[in-house]
Amino acid sequence: MSGRTSRGDYDPTLWVLAEADGEIAGAALAFGSRDLGWVLDLGVRRPWRGRGLGHALLLGAFGGLYRRGFTRVGLEVDAANETGATRLYERAGMRLTRQYDWYERAV
Repeated sequence: MSGRTSRGDYDPTLWVLAEADGEIAGAALAFGSRDLGWVLDLGVRRPWRGRGLGHALLLGAFGGLYRRGFTRVGLEVDAANETGATRLYERAGMRLTRQYDWYERAV
């Protein structure tokens, strides 16, 4: 968390949290950068998946960014993500604009 709060663009009012039964069920963490809003993290805990919570959190983040004047929103996702994240983003009106290859090596 400290890595998130130490960012110069840290704005907790752009964080959308969902609570159920006294626990955090999901969260969307957003920030604004120049002319682009950004969803940094979006997550829903397993017991609450498949109920539309991710979609609601994403739309909440979009709304917060829009109210601050952002008309475009971006995010990054692992294309091999098995949670259905890419389908969620497409249903929310997002489209793929860039793809990256990531190389790693143990040292």
